[in-house]
Amino acid sequence: MAVAPLLCASCGGGPKDGEVEAARITVHGADGEGAEVPEGIYGGFIEFLPGIINGPAGLWAQELRNRGFDEPDGDANGVSGEQAGLAWFPLREQGVNASWSLAPGGYNPRGAYAQSVVKSGGAGRVGLCQAVLLSPPGDYGFYIYMKGDASAGTVTARLADMEGTAILSEVSLGSPEDSWSRKEVTFPALAHEAAARLEVFFTGTGEVLFDEASLMSSRNVGGVRERALELYRELRPGVMRYPGGCFADQTANHWVEGIGPIDERGSPNWDEHWGSYQRLDFGTGEFVAFCRAIGAEPHMVVNFGDGTVEEAAAWVAYANGDPSDASVIGVDRKGTDWRTVGYWARRRAEDGHPEPYAIRHWEIGNEQYGEWENGHVTPEEYGAAFLAYRKAMTEVDPSIRVIADGHHEPSWYGPLLRTIGGQAEVFGWHVCQELKMDAGPGEAYLYMLSTPITVEENIARLRDVLAGDGYSRGMPMSITEWWPEHENEDWDSAALEGGLWTALVLNVLQRHSDVVEAACRTLFETMLIRIDHEDHHREAVLTPSFHVFSMYRRFCGDRGIAVSVECGSYAPPGQAENGAGVEVPYLDVSATRTDRSITLAVVNRHPSRIIEAAITWEGLEVSEAGGAVVLTSASYLDGNSLECPDAVRPISSAWSDTGAYRFPPHSLTVLTADILDGAPEASPSR
Repeated sequence: MAVAPLLCASCGGGPKDGEVEAARITVHGADGEGAEVPEGIYGGFIEFLPGIINGPAGLWAQELRNRGFDEPDGDANGVSGEQAGLAWFPLREQGVNASWSLAPGGYNPRGAYAQSVVKSGGAGRVGLCQAVLLSPPGDYGFYIYMKGDASAGTVTARLADMEGTAILSEVSLGSPEDSWSRKEVTFPALAHEAAARLEVFFTGTGEVLFDEASLMSSRNVGGVRERALELYRELRPGVMRYPGGCFADQTANHWVEGIGPIDERGSPNWDEHWGSYQRLDFGTGEFVAFCRAIGAEPHMVVNFGDGTVEEAAAWVAYANGDPSDASVIGVDRKGTDWRTVGYWARRRAEDGHPEPYAIRHWEIGNEQYGEWENGHVTPEEYGAAFLAYRKAMTEVDPSIRVIADGHHEPSWYGPLLRTIGGQAEVFGWHVCQELKMDAGPGEAYLYMLSTPITVEENIARLRDVLAGDGYSRGMPMSITEWWPEHENEDWDSAALEGGLWTALVLNVLQRHSDVVEAACRTLFETMLIRIDHEDHHREAVLTPSFHVFSMYRRFCGDRGIAVSVECGSYAPPGQAENGAGVEVPYLDVSATRTDRSITLAVVNRHPSRIIEAAITWEGLEVSEAGGAVVLTSASYLDGNSLECPDAVRPISSAWSDTGAYRFPPHSLTVLTADILDGAPEASPSR
């Protein structure tokens, strides 16, 4: 939308901390209807890194780590994986003679190993165990594939306390057979247990082989934690980006390992970047089903670092292709034959999805400008490769929107855009704002809350560049990741200050929704779930950023309105060292509307002052009373925890314009009012 610039007028000496400061907000309804605010700007992002998709705090409801026994023996004890945290351990009672080893192959033809357990003598139990966290009340489905000697006798699955001394629940899996068989049982709900030790054991003698185990709450929805799904539905992200991030370009990420029967998927997948094994049980089908369940559009990132053009085209074929399409994809530089479009479309149908997924958003790689990224290249090299990827992918499905993975720095976007010309549907780039100074919490707060101004500056500069000749007559942009610094002793992104930073960026996106069609907030899952490492309790704890997203999705309209502000301002700490030179307004405002209502989203950056702002409505007549929702706390350092999950939460009330509205310090306020018939030239105070 066309946006009037923010006007900041100094208030002279101004009031002291704790006093009230004056300001004015003018909503320019007479300027005509603004641009549509696309739902894509409220997008999210998840990634296969520790604790985000897989793992005890992850989206996927699988409670077992290394469930396919495919990780190599890191401890030289014969058991798959390393004995650290939530992992498989050998189980042997005193006096038992036993051994463990990894047997190549197993039930899963695409897995590396099966786990062998041999008992040669002694009385007592032998087997495997793993510590697991348990979700809120609900029973648990458990299964494991096994085969072996009948002399081993009955195999038992048990949930015990974490020390293994008290039996919480126990079920029989029956005896092993000569060939692989899946043994499936249900553990009843354990309402008062947050964690347990899963034990699988036998007491006879002989060898038993195990493969592909699973422990999931019956309260999962399509494999996703029920509570997480509920919260994502509240956030209603317009798009969701997958499967990374830096993970997207790793050898661990090949989409073919995440399709087909879930117990026959490729494993193990070692992620060099994040230093973890990741199993792609949350694969293409599961991700798309999740997106449909929460009302989001899937946004796929193809593997540029370790992938190939043909692999990317085959992914489009799997997702969107017609089973009757005989078009040849071809053999890639690694020697893999990617067959035809129809072959992969038929594979999708065999996986239970005969209709195409119709995925529209496809991004080529992730942060190729960075030396940290697998597949780091020059902008010219990336541009040439991008054209090859786009050609192959759009030949499979011409309707897709292919996103170039760019950067806001001229040294990158200049050569890249010259190389690709107008042959991209969307220009993508990332926002990562760090605390680039030594500061205490007070200075860190003011500095970080000034940084969204640079996002606005970069959007304005790129708007001009993309409007130039050869760039698709104003190519839209997508900010495919945006986040503040996650960990700093002086800045807490999970506290209220992080929520206010999130609100400031959302205001920027709303003000520029004529050119920004989507934006993916990095790592949505970190706004949802916490674990108490003392008693292993797991619960969804909503951060202030979660509440911010929820407030915008609940109240903001679908069209923008220009708005200007007159208020006090400040010079960000450390701006001399960081080349700044700006005055940052204490109030930041975006305005949106529907046919019937108008919404103002107002951030008061001031750490200690109330700002009293008169609101003038130009070209609009609005109701004399409306609703106010305020997110604030005693301190901008306050956050939510397992002990105090609602310490920072939105408070709703009615409001009426009696001349001005008082915005609390360090707060987000969302004001809503009905739009009435008629349009006076100006309505300064309703």
